[in-house]
Amino acid sequence: MLSTYLSLRAAGHSTRLVDAATNPGSLPSLPSPETTVVVPPFPVAELQAEFRQARDALGWARDVPASVYHQVVADTARDWRAFAGRAVRVSELPPAWGPERPLELHLNGAAQPLDQITVEVASLGKDALILGDLYLLPGPYRRALHHRQQRRLAHEAQRLQQFEQAWLAGDDLNAAGQAYRLRARHLAAGVVLEDQRPPLALGPGEPRSLDRAVIRQTTGLNGQPGWEISWAFQIAATPWTTDDCLGLDPGGRHVVAYAAHTGCGVIQRPLRGAWQLPALPAPRGLLEVPLDETRARIYHRRALFLKMLPTYDAFLALALQFRVVALEDTSWHVLRHRGSKFPAYAEAVGLRAALRWLMDLAPHHGVQVRLTPPYNSSRTCPACLKVGRRPWSGRPFACHTCGHTETIGDVAAAQIHRMRALSGSWRAP
Repeated sequence: MLSTYLSLRAAGHSTRLVDAATNPGSLPSLPSPETTVVVPPFPVAELQAEFRQARDALGWARDVPASVYHQVVADTARDWRAFAGRAVRVSELPPAWGPERPLELHLNGAAQPLDQITVEVASLGKDALILGDLYLLPGPYRRALHHRQQRRLAHEAQRLQQFEQAWLAGDDLNAAGQAYRLRARHLAAGVVLEDQRPPLALGPGEPRSLDRAVIRQTTGLNGQPGWEISWAFQIAATPWTTDDCLGLDPGGRHVVAYAAHTGCGVIQRPLRGAWQLPALPAPRGLLEVPLDETRARIYHRRALFLKMLPTYDAFLALALQFRVVALEDTSWHVLRHRGSKFPAYAEAVGLRAALRWLMDLAPHHGVQVRLTPPYNSSRTCPACLKVGRRPWSGRPFACHTCGHTETIGDVAAAQIHRMRALSGSWRAP
């Protein structure tokens, strides 16, 4: 959209970006690739203002953080600035943003978590608060982020006291204005600076949060675009203690089945109830309080995740003891297109997040993760390697060729993943 608008402007059309976004059928035809045009200068501030109007007109304000479109507009303007004032052919103009050009912005210390679902992004005006699944971070990471936020707010509270002292004791109106600005900025996020206290120190070996944050575009299981913020941490972790390969097979009836040289088993799922997101009931009267559906949906998922969290902690504690972990190379999008309910379940209860934790934490523990092919893993006998009938998840496994049995079929699949990792049939994450 932005590149089309700039191309039309370069061709001499007085098109507005909001018109190009909301009514593309009314746009003039683009000039042919061989047409020569003179590229005018495009001030970044003007483009930012026009892009905000177009974004709001299209209803993107809830889905496109301001930090991202600032980056897109700034980078696009930088590409076009090299052609300003020159006569060039249309085919030589900068290309549009595409899938090969990811949307991301390095926020560094500008992204601060306020609570388990709310992130504040500094200097973004009305878009400063973004709701998200912050509780999906591992517990030590959440504590590190919270500790950094406490340190930041304690520093801001100290600045507020200094400004107020200069104002009340010395009649410094500039300091009064700075104190006023500090209050207004933090109260917009529900933070009262006068209530802040110095944070408690982190324990030995706990991760430290670094002032590095990146917001980038992602694609969910439903194919819809979304956004994620990733932070950087300094970690002093203990190394693996068991020189062996652990095979893992995630499941629906069990969190994960595991198999090693010394033994095998499953980590049980702690709940058997419904995990799907229910429909929101209709209002029952005119006086009912308006519903915050977005926040309620996040807290609803959080309730499921907190029920599962002890099992994920046990899963990570087990996996990070081993030198090598063999994990099924699950293609979530393929499973979804085949009609499987497992991807939606894994996303809803946080199982996919727990598997990502393993990927992220493994290098810090010296653990190598090997992704093994999923084909026939549940149908292959770990004793004779013959392919037979696939048992239902959680049911016993019995080989009709050699008679080998396993009490739980998922354990047999975990054994197959371990064997494949040891035989060289794997890839790195």
